[in-house]
Amino acid sequence: MLSITGIYDGERIIPKDPIPLKKGKSSRVIITFLESIEERRERDLSDFCGIWEDDRDAKEIVEDIYDQRKNFKLREVEL
Repeated sequence: MLSITGIYDGERIIPKDPIPLKKGKSSRVIITFLESIEERRERDLSDFCGIWEDDRDAKEIVEDIYDQRKNFKLREVEL
């Protein structure tokens, strides 16, 4: 069984990636329509509402970040 993603533009189904099946050979398919892209975009940001639960104020959070960075060792990177 092979699952692929794609988009239905109102007239045709367009696969996101090439379908790795032999040409000229028939295969059975199941087409499942998920939510519309517009519905997904509207929902994307709301999925994150309430995800950050922290009683600290911004100043405390920033101080915590800087304190954690003190423990990092600087590394040289060769390009």
